[in-house]
Amino acid sequence: QKIMRKPKGVGTEFKNLADGVTGVMMRLEIQERKVDMADKDWSALPAGTAWLLRLCEPYFGSHRIIRADSAFTSTTAAVELGKRGLFLQGIVKGATKEYPAKYLDTLKYEKGDHHVATSTIDGIPMLALGWQDRTLKKFLATCGTTVEGHPHKKKRYRVSEHGYSSEAFFKTVRRPKHVEYCHGIL
Repeated sequence: QKIMRKPKGVGTEFKNLADGVTGVMMRLEIQERKVDMADKDWSALPAGTAWLLRLCEPYFGSHRIIRADSAFTSTTAAVELGKRGLFLQGIVKGATKEYPAKYLDTLKYEKGDHHVATSTIDGIPMLALGWQDRTLKKFLATCGTTVEGHPHKKKRYRVSEHGYSSEAFFKTVRRPKHVEYCHGIL
C-alpha cells in the first residue's frame, strides 16, 4: 500500500479479530483500495464500524464482548454490534459523535479518579467513562462494571544513592474494573 504522505510503502494492511484469552487470530481482513472497500458489506457505515461488523459477523447473536481499540470504538459501532447481539468495550479518542467527551473533559479528576455518564441510544445502553491516569482516557461500553478494580502497576526506575545503578519500583494507580479489562488496548 502507498500512502501519499509517507515516502515509503507501508506494505499490506490487515484488520483482525483475535481471541482475548488465547491470542489466536480468529478472522482477518486485508485492506484494499478505497474504491474496492466501498463495495464491501456495511460500507455505508463509518469505516471502523464496517470493519468490526465484517470481522464479527460469525459471532452475531453470541452475546460476546468485543474489546476494541480507538480505530473501532464509537457509539455507532456499539449500537450496530448491540443490534446484532454483541457487546462493545473500548477506548475512545477521535470518534466522539454522540459521546459525551466534552462533558467528561469538564469534570475534575485526581490521578486514579473516574467519572461515568450513561445513556441509551436506539435501545442499546451505553456507559461513557473518563479515567485519569497521566492523561484523561475515555472509554465506551455497552456492558461491564465501574466498581474498583485491581490497581494499575507501573514499573519505574530510580538511580541509587551513589549513582552507579538503578533500582526498580512500582507505582500504582487506582482504576475501575472496566479500565482493568480494557487495559490491553490502551
